[in-house]
Amino acid sequence: MVAKSSHSDIVLLAPEALRNTPLRNGYRYWDSLRAGRLWPAREELNPRHMTELLGYMTLVKVIGGGADFEYRIVGDVMVQAYAVSIQHRTFSNIAQDVPDAMDLSFRLFRQVLRDGKPLAWHQHSGQDTTSVIFTDSEMVLLPLGREDIDHVLGFGIHQASAGTLPPARTPGLYGRLSRPA
Repeated sequence: MVAKSSHSDIVLLAPEALRNTPLRNGYRYWDSLRAGRLWPAREELNPRHMTELLGYMTLVKVIGGGADFEYRIVGDVMVQAYAVSIQHRTFSNIAQDVPDAMDLSFRLFRQVLRDGKPLAWHQHSGQDTTSVIFTDSEMVLLPLGREDIDHVLGFGIHQASAGTLPPARTPGLYGRLSRPA
């Protein structure tokens, strides 16, 4: 399936079809935590068990059942991929700077809430996109919560030029991580 926004083409894929190692490993980690349940709880995440993934990770809090979302933790790879600050901001606040990009983000995150299962995709952004520093990316969103989804764990890889994404690189020993104060 291909989804379009005014500046991006997105091709949805099965999480098992992710081609970048950090994303596949992030999905496998999440899958191991859920242990047969629909999804694991946010409290089950342990940074010590996923140090090589932290730079590629986002942890997004669900607000008002999906009325909004807030970036709580944003790894360095994700911070560097955007021309606007996303750390500690809600989607509705970021949308004031980049409405097209956030419209698509709202739709994708709400799909995770609605379906209650992982969502993975490849994305190509047009050259006129000003809200991103990359043109090709691969992402996976993974629901977290006890009875209801209260957070979404994400992993992403981004590249500045069109074409095949390069092999993933792990930033630093612990993959520098931005956390809320």
